[in-house]
Amino acid sequence: MEAFRGTSMGMDFPDRYHQNKAAYNTFMGPKKALVLAISGDQIVHLLWRLQNGEGPKGLDPQVVTVMIGTNDLAHLTSLLQARVPRDDDERIAATISRGVQQSVREVQQQAPQATVIVFGLLPLQPMMLHAPQRLFDSKVEAANRAIAAFAAGEASAKLKFKDCGGDFVDKSGAIKQELMPDGVHPAGGGADVLLKCMLEAIGK
Repeated sequence: MEAFRGTSMGMDFPDRYHQNKAAYNTFMGPKKALVLAISGDQIVHLLWRLQNGEGPKGLDPQVVTVMIGTNDLAHLTSLLQARVPRDDDERIAATISRGVQQSVREVQQQAPQATVIVFGLLPLQPMMLHAPQRLFDSKVEAANRAIAAFAAGEASAKLKFKDCGGDFVDKSGAIKQELMPDGVHPAGGGADVLLKCMLEAIGK
């Protein structure tokens, strides 16, 4: 999400994310919107920032979007693979879902007037890892099921769930390289695809 500012971890990446920034300016330029994401954040980092002055309190937003958990999924998968030689999809999904719920509760407390839209984890098929290419597919699906169940269980018009992941994969479930070149981050045309999906969820 930080890439919509053309940066990653606060550093400029004009060659990699200039299209992301341009897409954001095109789609969101006329709107009053802020990108508050930081690349590499896990849920605990987001929670700390929300609780320490980097949340929506005082901004009076109509809508707050939350997309978090991919880095947690990769980290937890690495830890559990090293220690437990079995499938832990549901265990990882439950951990991520609980963290997302905490984040949503914090946002709701700070901005009770806002509609909160929680976005599902995008497909994760990192090209740089020496690991099975589809290692994370079932884990992403499990996490998104858990997050969607939480949102549905709230039965509130002010809390919605949206999964944009299907726009980034082909019929076989493989990531479309032209939209997510590294298998992790939307870039180039992927920025347009993600923003269109987000605006559809927001209803703008």
